[in-house]
Amino acid sequence: DVKQIVKEYCILPLGSATVHRSAPLIRSVLLAGYPDCGKRTLVDAVVAETGSVFFDLSPTNTAGKYPGKKGLNMLVHLVTKMSRILQPSVIFLDGGEKPFYKKVPKTEKEDNPKLLKKQLPKMVKAVTPDDQVLFLATSENPWMGQA
Repeated sequence: DVKQIVKEYCILPLGSATVHRSAPLIRSVLLAGYPDCGKRTLVDAVVAETGSVFFDLSPTNTAGKYPGKKGLNMLVHLVTKMSRILQPSVIFLDGGEKPFYKKVPKTEKEDNPKLLKKQLPKMVKAVTPDDQVLFLATSENPWMGQA
């Protein structure tokens, strides 16, 4: 059951520091499914139930807002720093496959979906067992990304 898995892997570790310390470290979770099947509702439920701070790094949300390498580095630094200070935190990515596209579709070129391709794996690996930070992504086409 999806709701049970979301409770065990997302809500319990973020909602309780004791559970977080004793449970295995879960840095990231991908919710994959058909369009409009409730993935975003589950994300909103995780954030609401845990009282987490929500950081949305979706390509449509970051498009054109952090130009150049300095802007990108500042975005990554701020999100990493603030997510640790304001724990528990959820760093969300709508379209989890988009930064890892093999070829960006013409309709999405404006959003620059590959902006965080190099930074995302580094950000996920930087989460330590002391951090109540979860990377949560949704995807309709997980096979579109490359490993």
